[in-house]
Amino acid sequence: MKNELTFKRPYLILIGLEIITLLFVSIGAAITEITKISNPIAPFMGFIPLALLLILYFTIKKQWRTFYFHSLRDLRIQEWVLYAPLLFFLILLVVFNNGISVPSSSYLLFLSMGIIMNAFVEESVFRGLMIKILLPKGEIKAIIVSSLFFGFGHLAQAFQNPSFSVFIQVFYALLVGLVLALLVVQTRSIIIPIIFHFLHNFLQYTGQNVSDVATIRMNDLILIAILIMYIIALLIFRKKNIGSHSSVTLDR
Repeated sequence: MKNELTFKRPYLILIGLEIITLLFVSIGAAITEITKISNPIAPFMGFIPLALLLILYFTIKKQWRTFYFHSLRDLRIQEWVLYAPLLFFLILLVVFNNGISVPSSSYLLFLSMGIIMNAFVEESVFRGLMIKILLPKGEIKAIIVSSLFFGFGHLAQAFQNPSFSVFIQVFYALLVGLVLALLVVQTRSIIIPIIFHFLHNFLQYTGQNVSDVATIRMNDLILIAILIMYIIALLIFRKKNIGSHSSVTLDR
């Protein structure tokens, strides 16, 4: 097929992608710390060159659709249904974060620019490139390994500020990665995961702080429980879908 790609030494490529991503993000964070930039886009500076490189690669190589940048019009009704729990999840985030707080329109603009670059880069790397590279090894392996790399990227925070809450966030990131990877493999589209990633991070950055530790822990556990149930539901749907395709093939 025209858009099918094969990769030699896929795991080395994945490690390289992880290292490059972490390197750019770390350099961006270091520049921000040294220059003391207060602009809300500052935490995302490392994603700017990564976003530009990815856009150039996808455009020059004409690989947008290869890495799941399909039009939303290509999605079937049952695939839209698969995405529905993401909306419920975002609503819960708004409730748990006591709404949103944006100090000014300029803050909103620059923060949104930073977060959309973050969402585009991370989804393109972890759900686009990595899944596509690993698919010849099997869908389940592509889902699990790409999610582990996504979780490992967040693990860097744990070394900077080791605490129980940070490790909870790493586990949380791993679960989110599994959900989005399952959705990308099922729908062959990365657009909704990018939108969800953007809205999720936007709500986290603009949420009003909850001071009660017990409430924070309870909210985290509820979100983690929902993610686990979502993963189980997606796996059941995937198994039934594979079964139905198999029966159709046998009938033929």
